[in-house]
Amino acid sequence: MGSLSSNAEAVKHRITSKECQKAAWPRHKPTCQGIRGLKSVATSSINDRHNMLRAYCMKQRPLMMCYGILGLDLHRNIERWENEVFHILVRPSPGASLLRPEKAFLAIDAKPRRMDELGGAHELGF
Repeated sequence: MGSLSSNAEAVKHRITSKECQKAAWPRHKPTCQGIRGLKSVATSSINDRHNMLRAYCMKQRPLMMCYGILGLDLHRNIERWENEVFHILVRPSPGASLLRPEKAFLAIDAKPRRMDELGGAHELGF
């Protein structure tokens, strides 16, 4: 029997044989790839991560603007732009450091938020 891959998730789920590991892989693969992606981003410098996020936002800017306009329902109430933002939460894609900027992050939540809910201007990057 071959050796098991050393993987904390495999240990957590008590995968005890090579056969069990192979059988569990289709279910486990997305989790494992997500962890690898987060590790690759976590080991990069803060400056690299900032540049990666900036490049992603520049590539996705037209799409984000469209979603913001729709999400804030600005075609019905244009005044909402004065005190609300369309808040998009992203996380690194698995293997993000190897991907093109437009694929390096995944949007996991998006919703209108009042600016006063987000704190001061320093938290918004101004």
